[in-house]
Amino acid sequence: VVDGLGGFIELESIAGEGTAFRLYLPIAPDKHVPALIQSSVATSVAAARRGPALRILWVEDNQLVRETFGEVLIRAGHTVDTAADGQQGLDRLLGSKSKPYDLLLLDLNMPVLSGREVLMRIQGLGLVRAIVAVSGLASAGENTDLERLGAHLVLHKPLGIQAVSYTHLRA
Repeated sequence: VVDGLGGFIELESIAGEGTAFRLYLPIAPDKHVPALIQSSVATSVAAARRGPALRILWVEDNQLVRETFGEVLIRAGHTVDTAADGQQGLDRLLGSKSKPYDLLLLDLNMPVLSGREVLMRIQGLGLVRAIVAVSGLASAGENTDLERLGAHLVLHKPLGIQAVSYTHLRA
């Protein structure tokens, strides 16, 4: 997993004293990594430089990531609701039938319900205008399935602030 994220592990062991593992992960990719799914909706969303404020649902089980990027999006002028797992995200989506979200940012690897399970359950319900799946583990082979399930774009972790700064997006 660490390798797949572009990081490495350093190990130091001293007999009788113990062992230290240092885990190094990049804050952001060294170079632009293109998304693996580029549908027409994703292309038009990513191409917009400035647009109206969006109503966003950010579903991410990592509290630090959820709060940090949520704050970035709020400061960019968007309305952001958050959920800590797939079930909470699904409940928020189903509770918003009368007013669909503009954008769903959905982690794929979460407890209770995975992002993929959320996508399967909301497919065809019109609860969101655009879906961006986020994963540190999704392989290229999985992306076709994600597109079939409604994801317009797949972003790979680790994410930089720019990757999630949707001040340039218009859903």
